[in-house]
Amino acid sequence: MLRRDNFAGQPVRDGLLAACLLGLLLFYWSSLDSYLSSLSNPLPMKFVFATSLLVAVIYEVKGSRRREAAIAVLTTAVIFAIAPWLAAEYREWYLGIIEELKAAEGAVDVIGAEYVRAVDNPAVGIGACFAMALATVRMPFQRVIRSTLWKVFIVGKREALCPHCGQHIESKSVAT
Repeated sequence: MLRRDNFAGQPVRDGLLAACLLGLLLFYWSSLDSYLSSLSNPLPMKFVFATSLLVAVIYEVKGSRRREAAIAVLTTAVIFAIAPWLAAEYREWYLGIIEELKAAEGAVDVIGAEYVRAVDNPAVGIGACFAMALATVRMPFQRVIRSTLWKVFIVGKREALCPHCGQHIESKSVAT
């Protein structure tokens, strides 16, 4: 059993963190296959979504210390792994609304023939639904996920940043 007051447990936790990160990235990549299955060639959209993950990781790593950055990257990976599943749900709702809109009498007169033809493209809405899913998960749950991962993977006290000057300060609470 790992003890919280010795350093021997931290390398083991670092290894578990790396394994979790790798597993989450593989899960993210495979869930993108499922989400993008309606496209004839999903590779360009997979590249766009992978680039989005890369930009998010670079943003999280910027200005962080090693373990803080690792927890931030793992948090981002958790959020990105969940997003394709939620995006698929949003996409189903979106496609249902589009079908109702196209079936409505006089839809072409109201919104125009170009827009009605555009929504027949299977790629329309994929990026927007994915962005909504990311925002839906990230905004309310990022701090909770990060705090939980910190407690699981870091031994010892947590250092925090001063909200005014940005310097590292030691918090009173010990991660359990």
